[in-house]
Amino acid sequence: MFLEILCMETHKNERLVSVMEAKGIRQSALSKMTKIPPMTLIRIINGHILRVKMSHKQAIAQALGVSIHAIFDAPTDVPSAAPIRSEEAGFTIVKQLTADESMLLYWYQNMDIAARFELYDQARVSYIHTQAEVLARASNVAISTDEPQQYEQLSFDV
Repeated sequence: MFLEILCMETHKNERLVSVMEAKGIRQSALSKMTKIPPMTLIRIINGHILRVKMSHKQAIAQALGVSIHAIFDAPTDVPSAAPIRSEEAGFTIVKQLTADESMLLYWYQNMDIAARFELYDQARVSYIHTQAEVLARASNVAISTDEPQQYEQLSFDV
């Protein structure tokens, strides 16, 4: 496996280099601005890191004043962002997160355990309340038993 990694072709991140040149920012300055060690930054620029940490991508993009997508490729192996289905809840799943979801997850992961329990309880109560509202609204819907209305169909000669 080590041999496979050594033989893998690497590609310099030309977009990152171009933005750095356009902004007049050198590697040493970018390293200081992002607090990414200089050798790590060089490896990112030269494409020697297969999976760049999201925190590094964010720091670099923010320091350069551009979006992450302007300098890094979007992942192609991540499923599209979609709501978590009820049968997936509570299980380990792989989903692409929206910006809001990733921020919430980041905050959650950096909370102490007491704050996590408090957030979990608030979310559970909110979910139960919302489900009760939806059920109440759905119960008040009148289903029409009338015959469907007839409509004239228009046709155009082409």
